[in-house]
Amino acid sequence: MTSSQNLFRGLFLLICLSLLATPALAQKGSFEVGLDLGTIDFDEDYGGDNELAAGLRLAYYFTDKFALEYQRMGATSVFDLTMSLNLLNAVFFFGERDGLYGSLGAGTSKVTIDILPFNQIFNTSIDDTGTALKAGLGYRFGLGKSHRRGIRLEAFGLAVDAFDVDATHFGLTAGFGYRFGG
Repeated sequence: MTSSQNLFRGLFLLICLSLLATPALAQKGSFEVGLDLGTIDFDEDYGGDNELAAGLRLAYYFTDKFALEYQRMGATSVFDLTMSLNLLNAVFFFGERDGLYGSLGAGTSKVTIDILPFNQIFNTSIDDTGTALKAGLGYRFGLGKSHRRGIRLEAFGLAVDAFDVDATHFGLTAGFGYRFGG
């Protein structure tokens, strides 16, 4: 068993345990939907370029200090490589819901490589799925009196295992979110 598999299992266990513990702590919950845009600095094994990344987030706040978030993110490199991520993130706020937060996530990755020059004629590509681990640190700025709208800035690291290559990527995103309820 590789160290990334052990880390993935540990994060999964942490998320499961927090799901069991939080209903007893839960206040009136709320949902947040958000869109993110940013950049990912691909690992050298993936071309080593900074490329555009875009994502969608759906979070449920169990308390003012803890939320679980589904995140779908994608990025494309200049070497005709596309990476898609599906992550479940545990988000921990260090103050109020608006402010500094940290996140730990685990999920799946799909990496697709277009085979050139044949891709232009025959639409040929190869892909592989693997695990993805994410750790991030960010800040949410609440807007308006109710702070339902917010701007979120996040720096993160990704560990992705695909094509038998363990790669580490770094990224920065800025996003807009809207909170419903609570």
